[in-house]
Amino acid sequence: GWLWENDFQTAGMVILLGIWAGVLLLKNGLPLNRKIFLILIGAGSGLSFIAEMVALHGDIGRMNVVFKSYLLVWLFFSITAGAILSTIWESIRSWKTGWVWIGALGVLMIASSAYPLIGTLARIEDRWPDVQSPPLTLNGMSFMNGDNDEKGDGLQSAVYMEQQTPLRLADDYRAFLWIRSNIEGTPTIVEGHTGEYRWGSRYSVYTGLPTVVGWSWHLRQHNVVLPGSVVEKRIADVNNFYNTTSQSEALEFLERYQVILIVVGDLERAIYSEAGLAKFAQMAARGDLEIVYPESGLIAPVNIFAVP
Repeated sequence: GWLWENDFQTAGMVILLGIWAGVLLLKNGLPLNRKIFLILIGAGSGLSFIAEMVALHGDIGRMNVVFKSYLLVWLFFSITAGAILSTIWESIRSWKTGWVWIGALGVLMIASSAYPLIGTLARIEDRWPDVQSPPLTLNGMSFMNGDNDEKGDGLQSAVYMEQQTPLRLADDYRAFLWIRSNIEGTPTIVEGHTGEYRWGSRYSVYTGLPTVVGWSWHLRQHNVVLPGSVVEKRIADVNNFYNTTSQSEALEFLERYQVILIVVGDLERAIYSEAGLAKFAQMAARGDLEIVYPESGLIAPVNIFAVP
């Protein structure tokens, strides 16, 4: 009753399912394969209960608890469902009411198979803002070019708003392709830092090159033995690197983190000071840096500077 009153219906259902699996598991003479099925059902029920009742501090709306736990739950239940169905199929056909169970199974299968069609159509309708005719492709970068841009020239670029500043994603798209075609090895890059689920870390994401600091929360999760202050220090260093007008501070940063490529695009111009960004062109004029993108060496919507 308490579970239902407090909107924990799923937790109540999996408790009953887990108890049922435990009782059957205690039966004498049960074949090994059926014991394995029941253990998997019990494990799936237990994980479901934990996911419904436990919340980790700092998680994004319990997303990681639910997502990571239910991946295993779906795996356990799908294995057991398929195995059990194959085991009892012949028995069901011999039952007087077997047609009822087979009909119910058919309805469930039709309902579940409808999702790929309905879900795909819904996802197609969930378009990038102001993009009416997105490219129909499996290329995960093509959305940046906007409306069905088969040539990839970005004339109809998708636009992302960062602090009231529009960012033309097609400009980054062309820079991604240039890096992937022209940069050898895995040089460290530095790019603007933002919070999660924004356009920050985009060069590391789309080129695979290491960056000074990526998503703050992911870095903390993947390096749990390190104190969070290590990540915070890197974020502060990146922000200061872009904002400072001191060229000596910038050079010290590049040496400390062994950075080879520096990204200055619309995102960096949106979140960092104009005076701080101006030093990169000055450093290039002095020979401390080199403009490698675009290959004309001119200041452009996206510039990539390299440490000679």
